[in-house]
Amino acid sequence: MRNNISRISKEMERAVKRSGYLLEQEVATILKQKGLFTTPNYAFRDIETDMSKEIDIEALDGNLFRRSDFFEGVWTHFFVEVKNITPLICFTQREINTIYTAGNLQFAGLPENIWVKRNEGILLSDFLKIEKFHHYYSTDRIASQFCVVSEKRSSDKREPSYIASHHLTGNRNLYEELVLPLVKVVISEKDRIEKDWEFDPREEPINLHFYYPIAVVSGLFECYMGGRKPAYKKVHRINFIRRYESKKISGDFRIDICDRRGFGELINDIQKETNRIIEKIKRRKELFRRSALRDAKERYKKSKKESQRIN
Repeated sequence: MRNNISRISKEMERAVKRSGYLLEQEVATILKQKGLFTTPNYAFRDIETDMSKEIDIEALDGNLFRRSDFFEGVWTHFFVEVKNITPLICFTQREINTIYTAGNLQFAGLPENIWVKRNEGILLSDFLKIEKFHHYYSTDRIASQFCVVSEKRSSDKREPSYIASHHLTGNRNLYEELVLPLVKVVISEKDRIEKDWEFDPREEPINLHFYYPIAVVSGLFECYMGGRKPAYKKVHRINFIRRYESKKISGDFRIDICDRRGFGELINDIQKETNRIIEKIKRRKELFRRSALRDAKERYKKSKKESQRIN
């Protein structure tokens, strides 16, 4: 049958708007305007199923230090899932907001530890004092649960009612479509960096990769559960944590949930935080290089022992 449509009707425009494609394009445009290399429909390997999966958008920001005949630097990876959902309600409570109780910044590469003294390695996050300036730790209100509110007509079909759940149309699960892909792409990309790494016994460059999983929705509300009764408030950004346990994945994963306005603010904050990290590295560059080499040697010894054990 020939398609005789010669123009887009208002009903068609509304259908496109409801689908979320426009919001996804707006998010991608924001990333490009901020100078990031942006890839839509980014494919990755799900390490639990060994199958190819996709997230809506991946963006990369590189900050390089030139050294002799190779590059070294800091790379910032943004993984974004976009859903045209409103309202998404996140339930927040107060938590002791430290990297040990509320999740650490996800990173891979070298160095993992900073060796200030011969036998004293300090975790990179601690050495950088991430908790003092990073947005993950700027508030102690953190959500670990959310719901979407949708309209549902009552049995008499006269008065509309509402239902709050994790389900989207077609009985699709919001956690599985919004949160789990972000958790899995972070693990997949960290795993890829580790497998691609090759040891150079002469020296090892500073090669750090930071990962930011982000969920963007069209309307966002906070329900604060720390008072005498629930308090609702329209917001643009939420601190979210997902604690995930399976045979192949384990850990606490920080995820930023935001609307379109909050997304632009978030990217600005992450870029400022990345600049602070780079400044800290540059001030102690030789220490970071020595630490990268030491961590590399330890990794090489560990992998060699593991290989001998298997063989």
